[in-house]
Amino acid sequence: MDETRLVSNASGWTDYNVGDIIDMHSYPGPDIYPVEEKRATVLGEFGGLGLAVPEHLWQENNWGYREMTDTLEFKNSYAELWDNVWQMKQGNAASAVVYTQLSDVEGEVNGLVTYDREIIKLPVEFLYNVHNDNMVSPVVISSDHSMFLENEKVALANRKGETIYYTLDGSDPTESSNKYTKPIWVKATSLLKARSIDGDEKSKVTQKQFEKVDSLNPPQFQLGEDFQNGLKYSYYQGQWDYLPDFSQLESLKSGIADGIDLDKATRESDFGLTFDGYVRLMEDGIYTFHLTSDDGSMLWINDKKVIEHDGHHAMDTKTIDLPLQKGYHKLSLHYFQAKGGLGLDVKIIGPDGRNLSKDNYVHN
Repeated sequence: MDETRLVSNASGWTDYNVGDIIDMHSYPGPDIYPVEEKRATVLGEFGGLGLAVPEHLWQENNWGYREMTDTLEFKNSYAELWDNVWQMKQGNAASAVVYTQLSDVEGEVNGLVTYDREIIKLPVEFLYNVHNDNMVSPVVISSDHSMFLENEKVALANRKGETIYYTLDGSDPTESSNKYTKPIWVKATSLLKARSIDGDEKSKVTQKQFEKVDSLNPPQFQLGEDFQNGLKYSYYQGQWDYLPDFSQLESLKSGIADGIDLDKATRESDFGLTFDGYVRLMEDGIYTFHLTSDDGSMLWINDKKVIEHDGHHAMDTKTIDLPLQKGYHKLSLHYFQAKGGLGLDVKIIGPDGRNLSKDNYVHN
């Protein structure tokens, strides 16, 4: 009724296309909804980097959206998150962002300050420079795949245009290392490391492992076999902290699903799904599997577990490259959802860079 007040109709949950703000929550992020003409686009929560500081905890049993092993990992991850935020600002992608969170809160150790307010986890000068975009920008390593047959084209970039140095032998780059001027062709198994250097200032080292393979994994069946579209699915209900052995449980319903999603679920928490069948590949090459879930999930290809992302966690993506021959490859996916946010998605990127469609899922 008061037109002077801004309304956020849903902070991070289901948006109903009303109000003045469209608000996403993304951990660790940052991610954002597409810019709209009449509403501010806001990243209402991101980050959630958790670092537990002994003797400054509310309780010993604690958690973070992304658990950091030490201060160095926390520092590097925090700087990388904010570099991505400044990229969003340059591209006018967001009107505001809110980091989660200022201080630890009871069992949550996502704070920049401990629960008792006695320890600031990162140096204040570092935080000032990060929050004012005074840091040397880290290097982004871009390639179609991390696995290759003959060679792989790799591009390096940073946001501010500082000079980039790189190595392929696993050593940390210095000003005496290779200077990046054009895309790199990696021809052997290598650990590529890169960093930006601007005078005496250096970014953190970014790295990526590249693996050369000599052969492709054969399919379970050759093309031309008689299959039907879709995957076999089973739906369960229960409360779990980790994926159960679904073979020992009785499903509430089963049938054929068009693809891997949550369409067959009948509620928003405390349920599980399994999908079984084959993925039809039309050419030889390297295929990238992206598994995104909230909560636990596991993916098997040809009876080999290739992605494991079990337990309670926020929406997150795990990725793997697989060298596969054309034909039908067996696929199995298990997933459970506890309370809180939910989501499940699988993307398969082929050698040509295109995402396979649901029509590539089949069963017999």
